[in-house]
This record gives sequence, C-alpha cells and structure tokens, in this order.
Amino acid sequence: ISKHDLGEVYANMVARLCDLERSYNFVNKTRGFPKVCKKRPAELDHWVRDGRGRGAPPVVSNVSQFVTTWNDWWSELQPIWRRGKDGLLQEEYGDNWELLYAPGANGMLGPVACLYWWGVAVLGEDESSVEANGPVAVWTEAVKDVTWVLEGLI
Repeated sequence: ISKHDLGEVYANMVARLCDLERSYNFVNKTRGFPKVCKKRPAELDHWVRDGRGRGAPPVVSNVSQFVTTWNDWWSELQPIWRRGKDGLLQEEYGDNWELLYAPGANGMLGPVACLYWWGVAVLGEDESSVEANGPVAVWTEAVKDVTWVLEGLI
C-alpha cells in the first residue's frame, strides 16, 4: 500500500492507519468487520485470498464499477449515526465505533488497500503526473473520509 507516491492526502491516511494499529498494540484479530449485505470490491477478495500482498497486487481495470462497489460497501460498514437524511455519510462523530473495531489485517487495512489500488488506477504511479479532476477528486474525497474514520477510531 505504499509502493507508489499517491500524494500527501494518501500518506496522511496511511499514517493514521499506523497510529490506529499502534493504539491496538498491533493485535491481529481474526474477526473482521461484520457481514454486510453489500459485497466488498472483488479486488479486495482477491488480495485476501492471495495472502495480502504475497502475489501480484490487484489492478482496478474498471474504475467506475470499482467506485460504485466501494461506495456501497464503505457506506454499509458505517455506524448508523453517520448517515444523513439524504443517505450520504456525515462527518459528525457519534457515540460508538464498535462496528469498525477490527484490529489487524481484517480491519481498516482492507479499505486502505482498496484506496491504494483505486489511487494507482486514477493517478498512475505519481500524483504529480495527473490533474485533480473528476475521478481523482472522487478518490481524494474517499481517502479523506477514511482518514476521518481512522481519526475517530483512534
């Protein structure tokens, strides 16, 4: 999740993931997130089955499909208090993060890894080589949201 430079916003998210895992004393629980109705991205399934980085990293070949799957899955993982009347996620801290308490490889590493593959797909290998337009802006907002959640979990 760090081979390519995806910019400061991404690096900040990875730093918050490290802070979170440090706060968990680097415990690696086998239990992950609760089962949800929406299926997680296929790239994440492939990566987990392949030993989380022991094989070739997933490649997001259809960004629009990935974004739809990601948004549905990520939204469904969130505590109910994050959902606004319009169904969109709100950046307003609630009282309980228990749904997202999953230390180790089966927790927040998955969403962060998804954002890495998505970022490589829309930015290429170097953030400075692409203008921040449509697909990049959507990715950036997703990275910021995951960072916000990581900060809430810490």
